[in-house]
This record gives sequence, structure tokens and C-alpha cells, in this order.
Amino acid sequence: MGQEKKEYSMEIVETAENLYIYRQKTYEEISKITGVPVVTLQRWGGDEKPGKKGGYGWRKKKLEQIKRRVDYRRNLYDLRDKMLSAALETTDPQVVHAVANIQRVIDAEEKMKPLEDLPADIEKATKLSDETLAKIKEEVYGITPKNKS
Repeated sequence: MGQEKKEYSMEIVETAENLYIYRQKTYEEISKITGVPVVTLQRWGGDEKPGKKGGYGWRKKKLEQIKRRVDYRRNLYDLRDKMLSAALETTDPQVVHAVANIQRVIDAEEKMKPLEDLPADIEKATKLSDETLAKIKEEVYGITPKNKS
């Protein structure tokens, strides 16, 4: 007999998608966090196929997100440099103040721990008991332990 296909809530799908796209987690890491099998995550991550039930296009979205992050930083540095040039040519305190604020944003960005450096296994990082984690998974995500009927 074939295996029964398990249905997952949209909350689980969205959590997995966010972990993949924004946290840069692997399918294996996401599987540990959500309890969704790697093969299911790979199917969800694939491109949509015309006329067939396919994935959600996560790979494309992930590449777009990475590009946005790179562009954001590049634009932030370009803006600071242009504003600094303007500040050197004027005595307008608003321009000087704006340069200082942009630099604070850049400094804060550089100090922030990258999302991909955060722990892959959130469960261990939270230091919650296995019982508490199981209860959260069951009540919030609808995931029941395999040994429970």
C-alpha cells in the first residue's frame, strides 16, 4: 500500500517558505524545525508547473530576496556617499544631520547578526522542554508526534 499524503496547514507552508527565503535555511534544517519531510519541502520549493500541481517557486523568490538585500546595502552606501559630498559643499545642518543618521543606519546594519547565522535548530536555542515543544507543534501547527495516535 502507498503512503497516505499528509495535509499541512498554510501556516506550516508559510513558515517553511519564510525560513527558506528570508532565513536562508536548507530543506534539512527546515524539516527539523517544522517536521515536514525534506522531499515535501523540495516539492514546495520547486517551480509551478503548468497543468500540474507543482511548487510555490521558492528558489526564484530566494534569489530575488538575496538580490534585494545586496541592492539595499549598495544603495545605502551610495546614498551616504552622495549625501556626504553634499554636506561638504554646504553648511546646512539638516544635510549634515541626514549624513550622520544614514551612517548610524549603516553602523547598525553592520553590527546586526546576519539571519543566516541564527541557530538552525530553533528548538534547541529556545531551551524549552521536549514536552512544551511537542505541545506547541500540536496546538499551533497541527503536528502530532509520530508515536501519538
